[in-house]
Amino acid sequence: AITVTAENATFVYDGRPHTAAAPRAAAQDGRTLADVTVYYGTSPVTSQNYGTANTAAPTITNVGLMTVYYYVTGDNYTPVAGSVTVAVTPKDVTVTAKGSAVVYGEAAKDNGVSYTSFAGSDTAESLGLHPSYTYTTGGESISDYVPGSDAGSYRITPAGLTAANYTYTHQAGTLTGAKKPLSDATFTRADTAVEYTGKAYTPYATGRD
Repeated sequence: AITVTAENATFVYDGRPHTAAAPRAAAQDGRTLADVTVYYGTSPVTSQNYGTANTAAPTITNVGLMTVYYYVTGDNYTPVAGSVTVAVTPKDVTVTAKGSAVVYGEAAKDNGVSYTSFAGSDTAESLGLHPSYTYTTGGESISDYVPGSDAGSYRITPAGLTAANYTYTHQAGTLTGAKKPLSDATFTRADTAVEYTGKAYTPYATGRD
């Protein structure tokens, strides 16, 4: 009798085809058998159909799970049938928001993101990735940045990315809110003429955003 050892396999998506290692056949006394033929299929391979099966194992490239059926034959030995699974799991990509800066009173803006490497020839452009962003304060009390928020540092967090074969880990960047410089244009002067009364008058200006 033939003793066949076959193992399931798991790969992280890398854009290349994968399959399980060929089953190892041994005689009852433990001797490795080289003069055997292995037939493969994605549906059960039996004594009735192995003649039309392939001697090359099927492959899987994209994320998913495939069952590989095999049928091992050898002269003077009873054939053995079985199956293994081949899994491809998503590749994780870290997405980091690039830093950006605004002046007090301006709306938040992003400066794009950077990605750790994709697999194969995949790019953010070919995958059609267009992240959205949130702008918030840090610490325990989280609030959104809006025009008129105090000058300081805020988090830019990317989100909303989906594409086959990948998962995404989002890393925040920094939105720096700078103070708005004061200038003559920041104030409205009140030019007022008064009649002399002997009292002192103090000029004033009204600030505006």
